[in-house]
Amino acid sequence: MVRRLCGILLVFLLVGVGLAVDREDAFIGYSENRRLGYGKTSPDPAAASFLVITTDFGTVKIELLEASAPATVKWIKSVLSSGKESAKVFYRAESMEEGYGLVQGRFWQDLPSPPLPAETSGHNVRKTAALITGTTEFFISLTDHSDWDGSFNVFGEVADDGGMEVLEKISHLPIKNFTHPDYGTVMRMLIEEVHFDAEIVS
Repeated sequence: MVRRLCGILLVFLLVGVGLAVDREDAFIGYSENRRLGYGKTSPDPAAASFLVITTDFGTVKIELLEASAPATVKWIKSVLSSGKESAKVFYRAESMEEGYGLVQGRFWQDLPSPPLPAETSGHNVRKTAALITGTTEFFISLTDHSDWDGSFNVFGEVADDGGMEVLEKISHLPIKNFTHPDYGTVMRMLIEEVHFDAEIVS
């Protein structure tokens, strides 16, 4: 009984203070530490808003998860409503057939100032969109990446299967392999970047 009570107490202590663990390869090409996150990504339906990405291959509608990533969503809304032009592109595509499915890009070049807080309670599963910590780069998961939980600001979820079909088309475009100079990891970079427009709608 004493041992059981001590075990339960240890669990509560770890949840309460947060547990820092190394994350060497949770996301290829980045080295920030992983932090375990807790919580749900479900937004308030009454206050739902969407990031709409329009490409030559179709439209991707992403429901913004303001409940779990409020600062990240606020920043995305502010930069897209600022009127300033910035290159919006998808430049990396890992196909689902490789077991590592994602499409990665950026919709802004200037880093947030002040830096965004870590809002890492969301789960990196198929359909979720996440901002890579400390950058303006984001990726949309085509497969589940549960080992990345606690590492990135999950700010949205693709709202329908049509949007996922668009992303899967992009993931099958011609690529060239790029070896990361620091980590030696081979990444699939699109030979031709896919430009897109982005706007916020309610």
